[in-house]
Amino acid sequence: MNVPIKYASFVKQLNNYGFNNISLKLKKTGQTVLSGEDHFQHDNFRRDRKNMCANIKPKPKKLAEQEEYKIENTRLTVENKRLADEVKRLKEQIEKMEAGFEAAYPPQVLPAAAGQPQP
Repeated sequence: MNVPIKYASFVKQLNNYGFNNISLKLKKTGQTVLSGEDHFQHDNFRRDRKNMCANIKPKPKKLAEQEEYKIENTRLTVENKRLADEVKRLKEQIEKMEAGFEAAYPPQVLPAAAGQPQP
């Protein structure tokens, strides 16, 4: 199944892998660039040099961004634990309430009406 790729997302991925948009540079040097056209360049992306493609890797995440992820992950881990504890506490509370309800209102056996089978 082919899923359409949004152009902006594609460009973001190119930038993430170190490709540079050279459209403006081409225009400044007098080369024709049609409106809406973008041209990208990467030092390791060369015609007939497929082996160089192995050197195209995503840019490493910025240290500050990694720290933000760690902090958010820690916060979410603590929140997840808190919610799991609350679910456990609520389940125990429900069990106690059900036990109390059954003690206060034990099931009653009704006499069978004449001619009707008993369950």
